[in-house]
Amino acid sequence: MKKRRTDLNRNEIVQGPSPAAVKALRTFPVEGMNFYYDGYNGSALVPELSKKFGVPRDRIIVGYGAEDILRTIFDRLDPARDVVLLNELHFDYYHIHLHARGVRFHEFRLIPEEREFRFDVDDCIEKMRALRPKLVLVTSPNNPTGNVLSSRDLARILAAAPKDTLVAIDEAYYGFDDRYEAAQFLALLRRHGNLVFIRTFSKLYALAGLRVGYALCGRNVIPMLGYQGRRLGGSRVIEEVAVAALRSSAYYRNLARTIAKERDRAIFAVNKFAHFRAFESRANLFAVKVSPGAKAAVEKEMARMPSLVCKFYAPHLLRVSVATRADMDDFIAMMARADRNAER
Repeated sequence: MKKRRTDLNRNEIVQGPSPAAVKALRTFPVEGMNFYYDGYNGSALVPELSKKFGVPRDRIIVGYGAEDILRTIFDRLDPARDVVLLNELHFDYYHIHLHARGVRFHEFRLIPEEREFRFDVDDCIEKMRALRPKLVLVTSPNNPTGNVLSSRDLARILAAAPKDTLVAIDEAYYGFDDRYEAAQFLALLRRHGNLVFIRTFSKLYALAGLRVGYALCGRNVIPMLGYQGRRLGGSRVIEEVAVAALRSSAYYRNLARTIAKERDRAIFAVNKFAHFRAFESRANLFAVKVSPGAKAAVEKEMARMPSLVCKFYAPHLLRVSVATRADMDDFIAMMARADRNAER
C-alpha cells in the first residue's frame, strides 16, 4: 500500500482530479509521445481556454504552472530601475524570486478586520502613484489569508495605474469563490490592455504534479513581456489532461463545495476557542491568528501530529490547508489541545 502523505500544508487537493482527467492520462496514445503537435505553436489547451473564457487565443499564455508565468514576468524586470508593488502577506515565492533577481519591491497594506482580511486599496493606489511600479501584483484569493479583491476595487487600481504598469492578478485559487464576479473581471480584461489574470491547474483541478498554468491577457500584455510562444508546442499529454479537467465542470463544482463546507466548519470550530481567531476565506485555505501565549502550545502539538495541514506563515499567523473531513477533525482536535494548554 502506498504510504500516505503527511505534509498536507501546501494547499494541494487531496481528493484528486476528475475521473475524466485520470482517464486522459491513462489512455494517452503512444504516438502522442514521439511526435510534436502538427505544424508549429500547437496547443490543445489554448483553444479550450479561449472557448471557455471568451478570450482570443493570441492573448492566452500556457506555462509550466503559474510559477512559470510569474517567472516570465519577473525576469522582464530591470533590477536597476524597476519596482514592484505587492500586497502584504503574499505568496513567499514572490519575494524569494525578486530578492534573487535584485528587484526592489514594496508592499501595500492588508488589514485584518473582525471577520476577514481586506486589501487596503487606497494604500495601494497611493503607493502606486508615488512609486510608479513596473508591476503591481495582487493575489486573489490571497495566500495565506483567503480574502479577495472585488471587481470594483480592481477597476479603481486599473484607473490609477500608469498604462505601462502591468497589473497582474494571481488567481491560483480560482474556483473556490462562489461569489466570483466572472463577467465583471472579463469586462475589465477587455477594457484594460495592461491587465493579466494568472491561474493554475494545481489547486482546484488537483493537477499540481503535472505543473500546468495559464494567463488570460489584456491586449498589451504579451507585447509588454516580449513573450514568444513555444514554437514546438507544449506537452501533449499534460494539455490533454488539462482539457479533460476543464470539461469536468460538475465534478469540480461539487469538489469546491465539499472543500468550502469543510473550510467553514473548521473556521467555526476554531473560533470557539479562547486563544485563536480564524478568518473567513474564499480559497481552500484559511488563516488563524494565534495569541502569543498559545504559540508554544500550538508548535508542540504540531510536532506530534502524524499528518499536518497547517504551518506558521508569520510569527502569529497560522495558515491551514483544507483537506479531508478526517484531516480537519484532527486539526480541530489539535487546536483544542493547544487551547487548553496555552499560557493563561
